[in-house]
Amino acid sequence: MKELYAAVGKRIREIRHLKSLTIQQLANAISVDPSFLGQIERGVGIPSINTLAKLADFLEIPLKDLFDFGDHKGASDFLVREATTILKRRSKKDRERAVKILKELFKP
Repeated sequence: MKELYAAVGKRIREIRHLKSLTIQQLANAISVDPSFLGQIERGVGIPSINTLAKLADFLEIPLKDLFDFGDHKGASDFLVREATTILKRRSKKDRERAVKILKELFKP
């Protein structure tokens, strides 16, 4: 089980960094002590299902993503999923505008 806790903690830290959040900010947002969140990230603290649900909710990710330790590209896959999630919530016009901006931004 130690490996599972360590993997979940590592995943939480990875996502927290991608979201540019400090431990203090995330801990305050989900109403846990920052030292406990640090323990969770190190695989020492054992989060409840409720804490994991709060983390996923605040980080705006599906709960299952906290358990995504597969062989993936890490940050880049997460960022693509996050961009997709954001775009899905927007109107068709906004999505088209975003695609135009990306094409302009990254044209050769």
